[in-house]
Amino acid sequence: MAATTSRRRRNSVKSVLDAAVRRGELDVNPMTKIEWRMPKRSVEIDISVVPWVADIMDVFNHIARLDSPHRRYAAFFATIGLSGMRPSEVAGLMFPTSLAR
Repeated sequence: MAATTSRRRRNSVKSVLDAAVRRGELDVNPMTKIEWRMPKRSVEIDISVVPWVADIMDVFNHIARLDSPHRRYAAFFATIGLSGMRPSEVAGLMFPTSLAR
């Protein structure tokens, strides 16, 4: 996880525990006893696990050739593979009405 994400998550948990102390749910914030250092750098991506464009296109072509309603997901998987987006982000692009509910 990136250093900024780690710091943001830690600060969120600390804020929740501080609120619990203010409301009397906890006597003391347990995070004050934790020694924590900010991560120095983000972990690099292991290129050996990243799919090649040809692999992504093979999946796209296979799904697109299906004789079923599921072939509509070909663009979904191609977008995930080629753009590096998360499935929920692609779903928001492809099916925006489902997010409005």
